[in-house]
Amino acid sequence: MEKERKEDVLQRSYEAAEDIIKQRAKSFYEAFRRLPEERFQGVCALYAFNRYADDLADGDALGKTREERLLALEELERNVKRSNEWLPVT
Repeated sequence: MEKERKEDVLQRSYEAAEDIIKQRAKSFYEAFRRLPEERFQGVCALYAFNRYADDLADGDALGKTREERLLALEELERNVKRSNEWLPVT
């Protein structure tokens, strides 16, 4: 299988984030959708990340114990820290 280009993965990620804000926060979506595309994509990505983290924290609604929620949040933190290792220092 051919390795995906980073740009393609990033574009699909932005599209997924836009779907999340459109479905879960209609008023946010309407408020921000007229921003320049790059800014709008950033808003969508930030919203989707925060929505995901909030859903992990509120996992009791999904039948998760407090310990399971904490483990999931710790895993998210490790993943975020690991993803930042390749970023250039400015």
